Amino acid sequence: MRLLIVGTLKGQLTTATKIAMDNGASVTHAEAIEQAMAVLRGGKGADLLLVDVALDIRELVMRLEAEHNHGPSVSCGTPTDPRTTIRARNAKPAGADDARTKEVRTASSPGRSTKPAATDIPQCPAPQTV
Repeated sequence: MRLLIVGTLKGQLTTATKIAMDNGASVTHAEAIEQAMAVLRGGKGADLLLVDVALDIRELVMRLEAEHNHGPSVSCGTPTDPRTTIRARNAKPAGADDARTKEVRTASSPGRSTKPAATDIPQCPAPQTV
């Protein structure tokens, strides 16, 4: 796996880098968005982008889409400002599926039916009375 880490290598990003390398990933580091774009344009490529939440993730996502560079990206870090978290959560590429906001599809899963309990299938047959 080719991992591109975007942001300053402190705290959690340093730990993530060590874990990835220990598990055989090829890790490349870019301090800022422009440097990350240069790495990707240079042909090095990445299977996953791990991006510091303090960066402008929406800008990165928009620039990746503009250059038809589609791939998963994960934002990480511990923001001190709640607005940073909101910006990171809303910076998803077009067509991305966010599991936290996905509506429940009851048609494909009988276990998630919104109908009352099934009454036509006896779970515990009633004892026969004489």
